[in-house]
Amino acid sequence: MASKERLEWVDIAKAFAIIAVVLGHISYQYPEIALLPIGTIMAWLWHVPVFFMIGGFFLKEEKLVKPAVFIKGKIRSLYLLILYIYIPFTLLHNVLLDVGFYDTAISYGGKYVDYWTVGQFVRGCVEVVFLAGREPIVGAMWFVYVLFMALCYLSLLSFILKKITPPYNEHLYEQVRCCVLLLGAVVGSILTNIFDFTIPRFNNVFTASWLIYIGMQIVQRYKVRFDNYFVFGMSLIAFYSFCVLRGGVSLNRNRFDDIVSLTASTFAALYLIAFVSKRSKGWFAKVMSVIGKESFYIMGFHFLAFKLCSLAINQVSDLHQNVAELEAPATNLLLYVYYALGGVFLPLAFIWAWRKIWRNVIKIKFFKSCL
Repeated sequence: MASKERLEWVDIAKAFAIIAVVLGHISYQYPEIALLPIGTIMAWLWHVPVFFMIGGFFLKEEKLVKPAVFIKGKIRSLYLLILYIYIPFTLLHNVLLDVGFYDTAISYGGKYVDYWTVGQFVRGCVEVVFLAGREPIVGAMWFVYVLFMALCYLSLLSFILKKITPPYNEHLYEQVRCCVLLLGAVVGSILTNIFDFTIPRFNNVFTASWLIYIGMQIVQRYKVRFDNYFVFGMSLIAFYSFCVLRGGVSLNRNRFDDIVSLTASTFAALYLIAFVSKRSKGWFAKVMSVIGKESFYIMGFHFLAFKLCSLAINQVSDLHQNVAELEAPATNLLLYVYYALGGVFLPLAFIWAWRKIWRNVIKIKFFKSCL
């Protein structure tokens, strides 16, 4: 029972983070309040580092130091899911242009799209296989790319350090691993911000692996239970100060001297949502738990959900929402709520429908064909 409750509050915490991801991708003009920077809180990518930190909660050391088994498991649970979502949308690239989901005149993350040739389709699929795909409608999946690579890196590093450090000296092993991971995060940030040298996603792997490691330590080694009111208050003050005084700390463009700030702000945000999650009850907890469990699919499909919401509203009103926009164009609070609900619950409907079809139609037909 304790294990079930523990998993539920983690799912609820993930729900808070994924809802923040969806809200962060809604283009909305928040009110300008000097001491309550709502826009900064929504624009600041605190939710993505929180996901990485949660990713370390239940990593098992005995599995981590066996990279062949560990990575094989992550290929099944993460890498293949990336392919299942990314490759179909890559193959639909020209179709998405035809139906107006893309526009050649709109910049998507600093790049423009155009119709692909057969060779470009092949290249696009190869890039997906090698974790370099970039299809705008599933662009948020970069997080899963980085998570997969960071977990693989952490496993390989742990295996190597376990081999070269004395078997009787666990403290030395842990100290060296901590230093190497921190150094990697600092070097990755220096390359990006000082030398302007960035390999997309690759630089973030080192920062992500550091945050995953911190999540592993705070839950497994230091037994943080996220139920201390004093720490909650300190976390609230810290989070608020980062928003007001620093304007947040970015995962992608953090300066090399901000790794500590990134770690501290992520822990503060994590403690706040975990503290609230453990006290959530009733229908709210049940709904949030479902959202958290399916956060992977919300991450992958919420841009598509935004476009479907825009199509729907164009059919019943004269607002003329631009379906080709990647972020949801909310010009008022009602639209903001509309896109938020669509961005969260439409992906849940997608995955529910797909599982029904898979279990009740595809599997049955496959079974009958084998008879």
